[in-house]
Order: sequence, then C-alpha cells, then structure tokens
Amino acid sequence: EIRIVKRDEGQDPEINIYDLDEEKKIKNKKFRGHWAGFEMGLNNFLDDDMTLSREGEDIFMDLNSSRSWAVDLNFAQFSLGFGTTHAGLVTGLGLEYNNYFFDRNNSIIEVNDMVVVDSLLGDVGKSKLTTLFLRVPLLLEFQFPNTVRAKRVFISAGVVGGLKLGSHTKVVYKEENGKNKDKNNDDFNINPFRYGLTARIGYGTAYLFADYYLTPMFVADKGPELHPFTIGFACTF
Repeated sequence: EIRIVKRDEGQDPEINIYDLDEEKKIKNKKFRGHWAGFEMGLNNFLDDDMTLSREGEDIFMDLNSSRSWAVDLNFAQFSLGFGTTHAGLVTGLGLEYNNYFFDRNNSIIEVNDMVVVDSLLGDVGKSKLTTLFLRVPLLLEFQFPNTVRAKRVFISAGVVGGLKLGSHTKVVYKEENGKNKDKNNDDFNINPFRYGLTARIGYGTAYLFADYYLTPMFVADKGPELHPFTIGFACTF
C-alpha cells in the first residue's frame, strides 16, 4: 500500500510504502484455532479387542465402511490464547450426523429393552442406522512456523462430548410395485451422552481428523459393546 500525505501548502508530500502482510502479522496478536467448519469422514466400530470385524451374536453390527459416512457442521468456535498466536485452547459447538450402513440384510430393533437383529428378507437395497449428536470439544492447539495463520501447520488434540438429538433406522427394498422405504424412529438404547478423544493435523484451512469415543455406542448390557470412531478430512471457515 502506498500512502501520500500532504500536510501544509508549500511542503513536499510524504510518501510511505507499507507491507500489508507484515502489518497484519504485527497487529494480529490474537490466537484463533481451528474448529468451525465442515467435516466428512468414514464411520465404524471397535470392540474391546480393538477389532473392526464382528463375530458371533454381534455379527449383525458389521458395517459397509465405504458407505458409512459422517457429516459434521461445526458452527461456533471460541479460542483462548496463551499470550501468543501460536498456542491456545479451542472450544465450540457442532452437529455430528452419522450414517452406519449394515453390511448384511439386516437392521436393528429394540425388544424387551435390548438391541437385537432385525433380519430382512427380499431385495434389500440398503439398510442403515443414523444418529445426530450435538457436540462440544476442548482442544489444545499449536500452530507453526512464525507466519500468517493461513500459512501455518497446526496440530490439535483433546476431548469431545456429545448429546444425542435423534436416531432412526432406514431400509430401502424392492417389491413388485416398485421401491419402498421403511423408517423407524427410536432411541435403540444408544447412549444419550458420550465423550471421546479427538486429534487434528492440517495446513491453512484444511486438515485430517480422527474421533474415537470412549463411551460405548449402546447403554451397558442393552446392546453390543462397540465404540464408534470416525476418520476423515475437513476445511475450516
């Protein structure tokens, strides 16, 4: 930016040249983390043996991972710096929308307060469980090197908590009269509150993330002992 200032008649004007990027680096001393934005990832479950494959009576919870997507919208963010633009705490609010596509011709239902398999017959196109959570994170974030925020690498990790807003199953199948859909809104003994671990690494406005929930998917002794996790990519606002 070039600024030309003429203060009095008869005097030569002052000509000043400013580097706006340098000026921004000097003035912007406030830490701003990375949470608000849009995330997409693949869902699955880990059991107590940290395995992905289901066996025995839990086999109905096998997932088609390539179709089991999570879509997250983190719509609010609050950052607290440690007296520098490079490190601080980050929290906020977000919505976590999860699809769990079953790998077999089955769904789930709740019978006698237990989550059990609902075997499906016929030409099933898809069968899935969908959940919606409101979530709140607490992240410790570091940014480097000493450049403007848009040109920094960042690493963050912490905990994330969730409040369930809804859940349902959906089955799409074909009959002689065409395609039909069955939707069942229920709580399915899914834990209404959950907490877990999260980590992110990225550059600028793009990053990779991983979430793992220490709270099981279902209430204890009312469904399989499975822990949800998501791995994906994201961009910040």
